[in-house]
Amino acid sequence: ACGSSQPASQGGGNAAGFDALQAPAVDKAIIYDGTIPAADGETIGITVYQPALAADAAAPLVIHGHGFGLSRNKDFDTGNPVAAFLGADVTSDAGRLAWNSGYYVISFDQRGFGDSSGPITVMDPAVDGRNISTILDWAEANLPHLARRAGNPVVGAVGLSYGGGFQLIGSAVDARFDALVPTATWNDLRYSLAPAGVPKTIWLDILVAAGGA
Repeated sequence: ACGSSQPASQGGGNAAGFDALQAPAVDKAIIYDGTIPAADGETIGITVYQPALAADAAAPLVIHGHGFGLSRNKDFDTGNPVAAFLGADVTSDAGRLAWNSGYYVISFDQRGFGDSSGPITVMDPAVDGRNISTILDWAEANLPHLARRAGNPVVGAVGLSYGGGFQLIGSAVDARFDALVPTATWNDLRYSLAPAGVPKTIWLDILVAAGGA
């Protein structure tokens, strides 16, 4: 990732042979922004919330995703009223509590929003799902003291609406997820936006306007 500060270990997406407990301890919680190269040449914008960790401690990871038309949470405790409004949902509260309780949290920009480039594909498994796997690859290679179970990272996810959609798609294509909390998320987007073939025109207009903005 490229950002103003970096994690203790700099690896690539391939986490083979990486032992998180061999990385230095982190004596204070830190936040840093960055980007990860996506598999198709686009970029993925992330903010990493790293907890304070003792030398013998390990921390699970929570992935946080935002709703459609919004962007990632760069500061759970921001004093900026606009940023606070855009991030003011229960999943941001969950992310803050997780970080304060000793979890890693990665909040990321969904494809086509914020600092993540590429056209919006509305949770295409081969595109959005692959981006989620890329984030997990990066986390395994770069987060010191990442908790593991049977050799795999311990990973949960939170997000509202579109931020729940990434969990369903991500877990369908990547077995590393252990727990999901997809809040107010669709089961079948075709039915949610056009039940019985009748489009919800006002809601669709709002979504298109939000996405365009």
